[in-house]
Amino acid sequence: MAGKEAQGGARVTMKDVALRADVSQSTVSFVLNGLDDMRISPETRRRVL
Repeated sequence: MAGKEAQGGARVTMKDVALRADVSQSTVSFVLNGLDDMRISPETRRRVL
């Protein structure tokens, strides 16, 4: 996914990240916004990031 925009494609969306990491878009949002009070496993966090 990295460099997708540089290659002339569209920007990477939270939906793209969620599909690739096999998580919900909400989970992607929680991870990216640093919501530590949510119970997200280190493995899931790693897949999103």
